[in-house]
Amino acid sequence: MTVMVTGGAGFIGQHLINYFNSMGHTGIIAIDKHTDHVRKNLLELNTFIELNLNDYDSVEKVCQEYSVDEVVHLAANSDIQNGALNSEPDFRDTLGSSLNLSELTNFVGIKKIFFASSSAIFGVRNFAIKKTDSKPKLPISYYGMAKLASEKILSSTAQEKNIVYQCLRFPNVVGPNLTHGLLFDLKKKIERDPKTLKILGNGFQSKPFMHVEDLTKAIYNLWISNLSTTENIGPVDNITVREIVQLTCNAFNVTPDIYYETTATGWIGDVPHYSYENYPLWFAPKDSIRTSKQSITNALEFLPRN
Repeated sequence: MTVMVTGGAGFIGQHLINYFNSMGHTGIIAIDKHTDHVRKNLLELNTFIELNLNDYDSVEKVCQEYSVDEVVHLAANSDIQNGALNSEPDFRDTLGSSLNLSELTNFVGIKKIFFASSSAIFGVRNFAIKKTDSKPKLPISYYGMAKLASEKILSSTAQEKNIVYQCLRFPNVVGPNLTHGLLFDLKKKIERDPKTLKILGNGFQSKPFMHVEDLTKAIYNLWISNLSTTENIGPVDNITVREIVQLTCNAFNVTPDIYYETTATGWIGDVPHYSYENYPLWFAPKDSIRTSKQSITNALEFLPRN
């Protein structure tokens, strides 16, 4: 078995590879557009290749050279907010990379694909989302559209080629070495001006948050099961932006003047509220940040401080 992780140098990618290594799986092939900040221990046990997944010929060459037969597909455009202004990164880096992976199955002996999808595929929902949800999926961001299209392409490809296909729809994920998202942005804003804090949206946006360590364990447990399935993953409780802001200010010991907007959404494509009604029976996340202040405190402690 040779595993290739696309987007392996990213926040979730490095955590996942580290967990695979801790469980005895070394020699993972990780490809990413940027590999400058990969941790030393991962470089010693795995092979990191700086490569754009949209460079099909080069990716195919890597797969053949290392006899890749299993793929964890994490590569995507992670800047959802800016995607509202420019759709190209989502359709190039998220959908385009999935199209290339689908094409690779025609020429490389891939036997298993894991795809990192997102809650963004559902769009705005006023009720908790079940695994058996049959309502139309109406994403409101290019990111969500690209993830949904990727799901359809990869699941169809897997069915045609008799490949194991695993898909988890991630919630908001936090933890050590966070590189983007609400917690990361709040930290940067507080560093720039600890006396004034301007928040996108009215602060009543409410979503589940999951620690990256829980997520990597869930991915690994599903991976070794060889079960073909698509699941919503994450805790069933939510936390509001206002609660996160207050916990963040407490963690950094600051009391700024906080200014919220009047709109429910913080930016074009932002889903102000969603929740999952259940999680896979084979995995139970510890909790969301709402049920444990320590979760957010720990996550903030791992954020790089200048």
